[in-house]
Amino acid sequence: MKSKIVQMHNKEFLKHPADSIFQDGYGQIPKMVMCDKGLNIHAKAIYSYLSSFAGGGNTAFPSIGRICEDLDISNKTFQKFFKQLESEGYMKRIHAISEDNKFYNNIYEFVYNVPKKAKKQQGKTVPF
Repeated sequence: MKSKIVQMHNKEFLKHPADSIFQDGYGQIPKMVMCDKGLNIHAKAIYSYLSSFAGGGNTAFPSIGRICEDLDISNKTFQKFFKQLESEGYMKRIHAISEDNKFYNNIYEFVYNVPKKAKKQQGKTVPF
């Protein structure tokens, strides 16, 4: 008897019990980001944290104060490693302005069309 392959949508795979650790939200993290040897572990932690606030979307907007408190890092550390995510093309920061033209908050946008980088292998540069 041949086995039948059934294709399921991600939502069916991502169901979790209401009383699990997922109840307050979760996000998806691309393997490309986690395996990028050029990213510092702090940058990967910030990316992961913001991903948990984005859910299935491409934006998150926790305050810098909350990010720093939850990750137990300083504002300076956050700024340094978020800049790394921006310079590598993984994220953008949008400054939201209130109706009276004052800074309101940051919106962090994930960039999902980042070209794969070449990695060095025995002195040669080869594509992933």
